[in-house]
Amino acid sequence: MQKTDELQKAMKRLVLLHSHDAVVLLKNSLAVPKLLYMLRKSSCSANPLLADFDKIIRTGLCTILNVDLNEDQWLQASLPVADGGLGIRSAQMLTFSVFLVSAASTLTSSVHPA
Repeated sequence: MQKTDELQKAMKRLVLLHSHDAVVLLKNSLAVPKLLYMLRKSSCSANPLLADFDKIIRTGLCTILNVDLNEDQWLQASLPVADGGLGIRSAQMLTFSVFLVSAASTLTSSVHPA
């Protein structure tokens, strides 16, 4: 809940910047990077606040770019840049895989070769 509140405050400030600068800040600092630690340490894939977080990101992106993104356009925008997207990742789509990667990395580091 705290992360969504912080994101809403940041979005109000981002719209005051040039759109390119705002998108770069959103992508690299404010969107999912703020949540990654929390997503790694707990499996919260069923948490409804992730949908709220994604909605704030989507609404903010629409405001910054001055476009209305439909569902397909939002899915494409949330793809990595290498795959034709904007690189603004969806927290809901990343949650399960981020947690699994974190769990797998602790499993392999705890196994000692004989």
